[in-house]
Amino acid sequence: MLRKIAIAAAFIVAMASPALSQVRGISPCGTGTKTISASVTSSNVQVHSCANIAILYNITSQEAFYSVGTASSQTAAVTDFSLPGNTYVVLSVPRGGWVAAITASSTTTIRLVPGVGN
Repeated sequence: MLRKIAIAAAFIVAMASPALSQVRGISPCGTGTKTISASVTSSNVQVHSCANIAILYNITSQEAFYSVGTASSQTAAVTDFSLPGNTYVVLSVPRGGWVAAITASSTTTIRLVPGVGN
């Protein structure tokens, strides 16, 4: 019985190893976290040039909408991607690109952590 359990465990570990080796992460880079003060008027911030990934945290309960682009004139609209309150999203971003955010009403704060995907 123990032998069957040992064989089954070895089989499970062997099957899981390739999946575990494919787990990826993010290494923060740049000058640290940036903040977008989102309101009914679109606001934006430039992603650090070292980053190809950004984590956006919506730190309040107010829903926000975001967009990503390459120009300093990047804006967001309430028809763009939703970022519900108290949640986060991990995005692939252009190096040196811009992230914009807006709300349908009220205000919220978005924290942006730039990083490099591993």
